[in-house]
Amino acid sequence: MSQNAKGSVPKFGSFKPKSTPLKSEEPREAKTDGQRRRHDHGRERRESSHRSKRRRLEPHESRHDELRSYSHRHRHTEKPEPRPDPRTLTQTVASDELEDSDAFIVDLRGDAKNVEFGSLHRYSVPTYHRIGYGKLVGAPASAKIDRDRSTEKYITLSRRTGDRNDVGRLRLMAGIPVNERRLRLVAPLASSFSGVDVNSDFISLHGDCDLKQGPDTSDPGGHVDYRSIEGKAKHTNQPEDEDLEFASDTGEDLHSQETELRVRQENAALVRQTKERPHDVNAWRALVEHQARVICPGVDYSRLTASQKRTVADIRLSIYDQALKHVAADKLGHESLVSGLMAESSLVWDNHRLSRKWQDVLKNTPTSIELWTLYLDHVQTTHTGFKYETCKATLVQCLEILQKARSISQQLRNIQHVQIYVFLRCTAFIRDAGYDELAYGLWQAIFEQHCRRPLGIPYNQANLDDLGDFWESDTPRIGEDQAMGWSYYVGGGDKQARITQSTRLRPIDLSRPFHSMAEQETQLALDLHLPASADDDDALDDPFRHVMFTDIQDVCASLLYELPRTLLLDAFLAFMHLPPIPNHLSGAQAHMNRSDPFVEEYRAANPTRSVYETDYSLFQTAFGHLHDQESGKNSSNAGHLHFVDRILKVLNSPGTLDDDIGIYHIAFSAHAFGPGALKTAKKLLKEHSSSLRLYNAYALAEAKVGKGLSKAADVWRTALGMSQNFGENAAEEHVLLWHGWAHSCLANGDEDSALNLLLAMGDGIEAFAQKHENCSGILPSRRLKSTQYLDTTLERMMYQGKPGLAACFADCRMWLEYLANENSLHAALELVPRLCVAVTRNLAPAV
Repeated sequence: MSQNAKGSVPKFGSFKPKSTPLKSEEPREAKTDGQRRRHDHGRERRESSHRSKRRRLEPHESRHDELRSYSHRHRHTEKPEPRPDPRTLTQTVASDELEDSDAFIVDLRGDAKNVEFGSLHRYSVPTYHRIGYGKLVGAPASAKIDRDRSTEKYITLSRRTGDRNDVGRLRLMAGIPVNERRLRLVAPLASSFSGVDVNSDFISLHGDCDLKQGPDTSDPGGHVDYRSIEGKAKHTNQPEDEDLEFASDTGEDLHSQETELRVRQENAALVRQTKERPHDVNAWRALVEHQARVICPGVDYSRLTASQKRTVADIRLSIYDQALKHVAADKLGHESLVSGLMAESSLVWDNHRLSRKWQDVLKNTPTSIELWTLYLDHVQTTHTGFKYETCKATLVQCLEILQKARSISQQLRNIQHVQIYVFLRCTAFIRDAGYDELAYGLWQAIFEQHCRRPLGIPYNQANLDDLGDFWESDTPRIGEDQAMGWSYYVGGGDKQARITQSTRLRPIDLSRPFHSMAEQETQLALDLHLPASADDDDALDDPFRHVMFTDIQDVCASLLYELPRTLLLDAFLAFMHLPPIPNHLSGAQAHMNRSDPFVEEYRAANPTRSVYETDYSLFQTAFGHLHDQESGKNSSNAGHLHFVDRILKVLNSPGTLDDDIGIYHIAFSAHAFGPGALKTAKKLLKEHSSSLRLYNAYALAEAKVGKGLSKAADVWRTALGMSQNFGENAAEEHVLLWHGWAHSCLANGDEDSALNLLLAMGDGIEAFAQKHENCSGILPSRRLKSTQYLDTTLERMMYQGKPGLAACFADCRMWLEYLANENSLHAALELVPRLCVAVTRNLAPAV
């Protein structure tokens, strides 16, 4: 076909008529810029082959010229065509005769050696260009050079598994906002080019859609151009580029729509449940938790942005308000709703509004230890504008609110528990802030006010002034040496002066000042810092060491009325980082939370124990962090130990003896002072000779720090012989003696004696003295009798509501099964499900 016979290029107003180009260049000029960029890589390969041809035809060209021409070509986007060589003109003209043929294409830029060798010339193939980290230009991003398989002659590429570019879509979308719409290129279908004439001079790039450049042409899609006089273009849901589409406009979009529909249906069902059962706390909680899925279906809450979380919090706050209108303060679950309300409020409200809301909540529910804990955590973790004076004043204000709530609340014991807990948090905060003397002085004043109060003096404001007179008299206070207390001071006894508590520090070694100063600070941190007396030298150097009554009067006034001594002592032990008192046998109130991060001590030697302490565990592992019996006398921790010991002696004074406190005192003395615990045990037994628990504690102390297991066995044997004369309650508590004796034998490695003790529990101590058997010689009748006795007694203890004694019987039952079956752990573990069912059945709350 001649050139004149071909169709002319359409004339547009933005194009100028061009001269007819050469036939070989026409297709190249018709290409768009995008097509030219897509074919740059192929053109560079052809040019590389042509350059290799020129190197063979022009051997006189220097290597320097090659590098210069190479750098020049890479600095420009449009690379100039190479100058034809005169020696190749003859071949080019000769090939013009073959251009009109449609049977084949003549490669004018290929390698001439292809004709000679039949393949590419291996020495003229360009080297691969590296881009760092073992990657090559043009290779996939995950492909890298395999150094083990590559040689000098060839390079092997391998695709690494686990590459971050090879992860799934969810991994790639981790940093993309949840609601952002992504674009992707639409791959053209093969059928769209089926009607294209490849021999034509013009090919439309938009398929069947014609270009409309004239002002009179209208857009079939109804889109308004930004230059149109019709006004501003309206927003469309489709991308402006027709070659792109939103990544969600596929099956994934349908899936998200189904997910959103399902989430809305679930939300409607939950709303219907709250209307049908407005007093059901679980229904409200489920509706609250579902709101995050309503806002962003299919997205985890942790991936939401801060603004989306605030939106969810706003919706949840309205739901909580509706729920609290139907769930009153005396209903079960009210505290969980309020705590959830305040947690969501912290995401939306400022600190001032949040604090006012907390005060309103606590005035309405003053007996909730959970809400008070959350509020104190909020006070001590608000870092914006945090000051010691402000935080301390807030804690004292909490005590005043609780003091006023005592007169109107019917749950006095719960408010007392909250009062002591807030006081514990207050003193722990003061000590952690560095005011040790003030913190210990507060505990001394509260113990004097509630444990050393003169007889017949009521709890009122007038007597608080008398306590102030005692404090300012500078006489020995509780916990100090030769302290007689407030009651002795009011009675007109001899008034002794306090012993100075000056801290003697070693002088700083000038040869190593920093190391010496670190040792001095360590010593100060471990020493006990009680309030200094008025004539103490330390009070002159540091005025904060001397605590006046005006410094503690506001706290004492907020704790003016009576508080339970056992719970007050348990809070003090938590303040001193000591284990709790085992009160599961006496049925006392709950312990203070030892796992509270604002109370517990962060030391590796004193890990937080998550077990219930028993009388036996107090003598074994409860005080594991304390020093042994000798180091407690000369260590820097001796001041703390003597301070606690003196307070325990005051609470175990005649007329106020409590078995729980007495056993704790014996165990503490055994760990802290060794054989001195035996004197404490004998003194307590003289005052309360009918207590089997004290006998058991004395025997355990003998086994630990006394004359050993033989002397302890005599104490157990004597106590079991007398238990028949102590009444019905004592007969039930004799299991503590059998339990402690058997465990001591097991700790000493005497399994046969432990087995005989367990077998003799049903028959009495006489049976143990007459029969000594090993596991192979046990009579079946004796074993059956002991098993039936333990099972029936366990059931009776559970029925009577004595879980502490029931736990001892269950432990003895499992040890009997273990030892009687030749140390079979499987036999002992088979009892666990049945015992758990029995405990759950008898201790389940009545509905």
